Amino acid sequence: MQTVPFKRGDTFLYNGALTNASGPVDLANIDIRSQVRNGEVLLSEAVVVKSLPMSAGIFSLRVDDTTAWPTKLLLSDIQYTIAGQVISSETFGIQCVRDITRT
Repeated sequence: MQTVPFKRGDTFLYNGALTNASGPVDLANIDIRSQVRNGEVLLSEAVVVKSLPMSAGIFSLRVDDTTAWPTKLLLSDIQYTIAGQVISSETFGIQCVRDITRT
């Protein structure tokens, strides 16, 4: 499992790309979702932004308010709905640590 380092209170931003054997997948008709969880507890639903042109298959996940995230290993994945079929990415970890510089 891949682990992403992250400081609590910062904006969480994760850049991704959807590809297959032929190259980038057009995101125009694909629904993308992602959640960050502490075990079974939902912490945040990420906002998904598809980059233009959508045919490049590039997107980002964003969570602005992470101040309540606990400092521990959190879990997430990316869920794609393509023509009614739901496909999830491999689960990845978010190693959330305390932010030193904060208000």
